Amino acid sequence: MIPGVGSGSKQKENMEHFSPFNVNKMHTSQMSPSDRIAALIAQFSGSMLFVYLHVAWFILWFFLHFDINLLTLIVSLEAIFLSAFIMINQKQSDKKNRLELDHDYKINMQAERDIQALHKKQDTLRQEILDELRKKK
Repeated sequence: MIPGVGSGSKQKENMEHFSPFNVNKMHTSQMSPSDRIAALIAQFSGSMLFVYLHVAWFILWFFLHFDINLLTLIVSLEAIFLSAFIMINQKQSDKKNRLELDHDYKINMQAERDIQALHKKQDTLRQEILDELRKKK
């Protein structure tokens, strides 16, 4: 038995009426505007464009001989905010994974019920065929 999953009639009733859905659309619809912004920032910060822009920025900074302490302060603040955005995005990713797991579980349970029903039908048909064969003898 799977931990946290009961065998009550309410759960069976809910499982009987399960229909598949798009987990991505459901997850996106549940995200707040701030979560969406954090996801966009985290996505951008994980791109090569982000790296290229920073390389260009650092080269320009050193070329123009700006204060290195100011650059250190700016980069430190950027790291603090980026880590917060990435953690928010990770939390949203975990929520989406839980939705996917729950969705997969429900589909698997539906498939198991369908297979059991097919086995019953097959057993019934086999028994009917055997009964017919016995009658003919």
